[in-house]
Amino acid sequence: MKFRHAILAVFASIVTSAFALDPHVEAVIRTVESAKGKVEKTEDGQSLKLVDLAVPNTGPHDKRTTDPYDTAFFEHLGHLTSLESLNIISTKADDNWIAPIGKLKNLRILRFTNNGKLTDAGLEKLAALTNLEQFSFVGTGMKGHAFAKFEGWTRLTRCSFRGISIDDEGLQQHCANSRSRIARNCPTTD
Repeated sequence: MKFRHAILAVFASIVTSAFALDPHVEAVIRTVESAKGKVEKTEDGQSLKLVDLAVPNTGPHDKRTTDPYDTAFFEHLGHLTSLESLNIISTKADDNWIAPIGKLKNLRILRFTNNGKLTDAGLEKLAALTNLEQFSFVGTGMKGHAFAKFEGWTRLTRCSFRGISIDDEGLQQHCANSRSRIARNCPTTD
């Protein structure tokens, strides 16, 4: 009888560990849900395809009373290779914190809104995200000069740079180096 219980205990342990979530996935889910954000799991339930840090019933200019999104959180995000959509709003993220996001090659939608510490140095770390279809870098300190290092952004169909300090050089770099439908419609500068 004890042998039977031991076998069942081992079997239960194997089954549980086979279906346990990756620690990075667990950490992101725990942090986002505790801050009232939103996550969507992949079809197999083992990873995430969407992470949205927006807080329900708040606007883009509302400030968080506490910010649970720290450098460790962004490091965890960088391990979620199945992530397709990421909305980062009103955090204290800085240029170094967002570096792991540059590894998320399956991202199609990436939005930064009102993350005032982000600049061209952070933007540059996102240059390898060539599958992006939508990109927003709103309410940041970006001037756009980092776009000089971007190549292969051919899928971009929508972008927004409201509330930033993009200048003529930055706009020209974006238009020249993101050979997307948007770039073909770029305005000329004086």
